[in-house]
Amino acid sequence: MHQYPLWKTLTLIVVALFGALYALPNLYGEAPAVQIATSSGDPVPSDLGAQVAKALEAGHIAATASRAEKGGQWVVLFSDPETQLKAEDVLQRELGSAYVASLNLASTTPSWLGKLGARPMPLGLDLRGEGNRFRARERIAGLVGPWIAARPLAEVAARFDQAGVCWSRYQTVAELAAGAAVDPAANPMFAQLEQAGIGRYAMPATPLDFSASGRLPPAPAPRLGEHTEEVLCGLLGLGSAEFGRLHDQGVVATAE
Repeated sequence: MHQYPLWKTLTLIVVALFGALYALPNLYGEAPAVQIATSSGDPVPSDLGAQVAKALEAGHIAATASRAEKGGQWVVLFSDPETQLKAEDVLQRELGSAYVASLNLASTTPSWLGKLGARPMPLGLDLRGEGNRFRARERIAGLVGPWIAARPLAEVAARFDQAGVCWSRYQTVAELAAGAAVDPAANPMFAQLEQAGIGRYAMPATPLDFSASGRLPPAPAPRLGEHTEEVLCGLLGLGSAEFGRLHDQGVVATAE
């Protein structure tokens, strides 16, 4: 025998079913995505989807989904971050400066749930996505700016470094050239070398540093004509007599 009227039991079942249905989007994960917006801030045109599909096809890139988003933007989902990065470059290049393509994360909720109005519960702006950080840049600056202005640079630097923030202060070229960033004692990419016609100053090496061979040491910039004979005779096979003739005629020159 039922303790409660049947209509109450049925009502609870219906409410539970609807609650489970509209909670489903929160169970789906997120996928790497490229979010596309117009540079002007206007809604994207209705034919943007066709342009996106054509650009991706030309770049031999497969998308898992492509759809319009609220706010007049377009989002394209991909299976992995590597494809996402490649697609961002292709889309930005093919769509041109009228659009801004940015990295983001998008919900993988099936479209049929979206048509029923079922969407993931937002927890605020997801700043893991580059596009969201760009859109919120003024709000972020408004929050961080007063905090920075109220503290000396040394404290800001210490707090940022402790939190793993990628940051740097604005400086002139002269300040950069005189700082520790180009000091050979602090930066192994630089060394003090003599440059003909200029003098002695810090010169950079390649930023590539391999465990097997190490970083190639920096070298002075070649002087005008320094490798003329090496290229023409050593690489292109020009005879020394012919080179001498061209040199005497002023056709080619070597470093003095």
